[in-house]
Amino acid sequence: MRLAHIIVVPCGATESALKQTLDVLLDHDLPHESLSVDALIPYLGLSTKPALAIVQASRLSVDVVETLRHLTVSSIPAMTLLEEATEEQEMTLLHTGAWEVLNLATTSDRRLRTRIATFYRNMTTLTATPTAETYTVGNLLVDADRRSADVVGTSIDLSKVEFDLLLTLLRSPAGMCTREELTSVLTDGASPDGRSLEVNMSRLRVKIESAGGPRLGESVRGVGYRLTA
Repeated sequence: MRLAHIIVVPCGATESALKQTLDVLLDHDLPHESLSVDALIPYLGLSTKPALAIVQASRLSVDVVETLRHLTVSSIPAMTLLEEATEEQEMTLLHTGAWEVLNLATTSDRRLRTRIATFYRNMTTLTATPTAETYTVGNLLVDADRRSADVVGTSIDLSKVEFDLLLTLLRSPAGMCTREELTSVLTDGASPDGRSLEVNMSRLRVKIESAGGPRLGESVRGVGYRLTA
């Protein structure tokens, strides 16, 4: 069972930066609770799961990486907030399983508020059921069995490759796929040219957005693509 609330896991975050994040959650009236790193593993063993997690730290550390791994194994989407981070460190966290990484040193209060609120909205509307493999992202409904994608009842005409790319992103526990993972679904054993993935992902985004759906399949430099922007 998944609850529509957030867990905040401080991993050496400074008091002032953590307060800023908690103030955002309070201002947006987002249900949340704080957990220490030591309390996280027992918590993840419970039958109820949070909608998402925010992992916050002053800088990249072993605790941050291990916390993300535990959350990824439990299929809990995680946003990571670092008070300082290099581009290489951000990529490391994305590879580890973070859905989003924000460097607070270069992130305005307004952007922080927008990203947290948007992340919460996207994660609480993303659902999948084991008996009927359907997914909902915003106003987009995807039925894996029927191989259909609809926005408010309007069917989107996706090619086989486009639908397979979308489904691969939806099925990924972390909502993140490497270029290699996505390239493998482009053709049946053939070697696609270097731009095939970009072209097909672009067409997929355009078709969904043209139907009034959300923007999906954001490119992550040096990694691949993630489900939600």
